[in-house]
Amino acid sequence: MSEFTTRPLDENNLELVRHWRNLDHVRTRMATQNLISQEEQKAWFSRINKKQAEHHIYSLRGVDIGSANISAISTENGTFEAGIYCGNSDYLGHWVNIAASLFIYDRAFYELGLTQSTAIILDDNRAALNLNKSLGYISCGRHSDHIGKYTLSRDIYEVKSQGIRKVIARNMLSD
Repeated sequence: MSEFTTRPLDENNLELVRHWRNLDHVRTRMATQNLISQEEQKAWFSRINKKQAEHHIYSLRGVDIGSANISAISTENGTFEAGIYCGNSDYLGHWVNIAASLFIYDRAFYELGLTQSTAIILDDNRAALNLNKSLGYISCGRHSDHIGKYTLSRDIYEVKSQGIRKVIARNMLSD
């Protein structure tokens, strides 16, 4: 049986996350695609307002796979943004990345009590577009020429995530 775990991002993980973020298969799928220096990463980490963001490392059987986060948290409006990326290229396309998505959305919707997520996604990021569509995101306009805006309500996520949970459970048992 599989062991999916998460842990909060801390100073000990910063270099790992920076390394992942700078990999071509991650960086080229981001709205901001510049390479990040150690100094920039440390400055970013020191700026994080822990009341408005959470960053996690997710792992499978003790192997670090990627990063999942909740940001732009507004408890007043019940809104947030979520992000995930698989830094470990051995796990691209693996079910563990979908499990990490469910972890981060469950955390935001059920533990933090938020009600709506927004996302911006590059038009050519098929993996993110397909995952977000399966979670129930709907298009709500354009962020820029090559980036779409999407929204997801907790109610829609509740319904859409049920089928995904069954697939993840089967994979966890057989892996």
